[in-house]
Amino acid sequence: MNYNLFISYPDTSRDIVENLRDQFKKFGINAWVYSIDQTLNLNPWKEIEEKISASDLVVFIVSERTPAATGQHQELELATQKIGTISNTDKIMPIFIVGASPSSAPELLKHKNGPFLHSGNVKSVALKITKRVFPSLLKTEDERPWKYPIPGEWLKVTNLDDNISEDFDLGDKLYFRRVSPMGLFECYAPKIEGAFWILPENVRLSYDTDEDKALESQMPSEFKYWNN
Repeated sequence: MNYNLFISYPDTSRDIVENLRDQFKKFGINAWVYSIDQTLNLNPWKEIEEKISASDLVVFIVSERTPAATGQHQELELATQKIGTISNTDKIMPIFIVGASPSSAPELLKHKNGPFLHSGNVKSVALKITKRVFPSLLKTEDERPWKYPIPGEWLKVTNLDDNISEDFDLGDKLYFRRVSPMGLFECYAPKIEGAFWILPENVRLSYDTDEDKALESQMPSEFKYWNN
């Protein structure tokens, strides 16, 4: 099944919005952004209207430039006509650029909750929205029961938060070493070639035995767990 998403944004937020679009696409969502996905020689407002109509979700980026962004307001008006009124649908979601005042949101969106976005949390925001709106796309990992790891086992990143989203992606492998007194997992990560601490809820056991053995054979010996 295909899931479509339309992102409305002021021009000054173009870079971060294009990054957000790419993250949604990694999760299997067809996210449409005008700056990248517009069709040449096609009437822009005709295409925007078609893309909004075909979308399962409209994401409305709120920044300090939104009040003056007439195109954004026109897109919101089209969305309310095509998808339904804000009061009875969850298909229009605001995302607030960090630093933007809540008063910058259009009146119809002032009382709707939405995540805050900055350059360092694009992956985790895309993941949170995917889990909330399109949960079936991530259902496979959630079907496996969570099990407590044993030192020396391999884990897989299954959730991203703001602390790890800049350095890791879903599916990255981690070698579990120990637990801190506060319950954090110390792991070796081949991706960064070093050890770090991660929250238990961000990982699950890896069952890719052959791949894990290959990764372990390339690990520096000082990071391996030795059961003496």
